[in-house]
Amino acid sequence: DPLAGTGADYIFIAIDVVFFSDIKKLTQDRGVIEDALAAALRTNGRMLGGAFGNQNAYIDLMVFDGHNSIEIVRQVLVEQKLPGGTSINYFAKEKRGHRIVL
Repeated sequence: DPLAGTGADYIFIAIDVVFFSDIKKLTQDRGVIEDALAAALRTNGRMLGGAFGNQNAYIDLMVFDGHNSIEIVRQVLVEQKLPGGTSINYFAKEKRGHRIVL
C-alpha cells in the first residue's frame, strides 16, 4: 500500500445498478451522489471518477483523513438512501477485506 501511514486511502463505492431505475439517467443519477460526496468531503477527499458495470455502479475516491473521511462517505451514502449492500471498498491489497457494507 503506497499510502500506508499517511491517513489517505484510495477507495471505491459499489452500488447495485438496480438502484438506478431510469437507464437513460444513470450517469446523471450517479452524478447527484458524486456531488453530495464532493460537497461533504471538501478538504477530506477528492472525487476521482466513476463507472458502470453489469451489476454495480462505481464511484472512485481518494480520502485524506482516515476513519474521519470514511465516516463522512458512509454518512453521505446513508443520506442518499442507497440500498442495502452498497459498500465502501479499499483498492489496497492489504485492506481489501475491510469493506464497509450499508
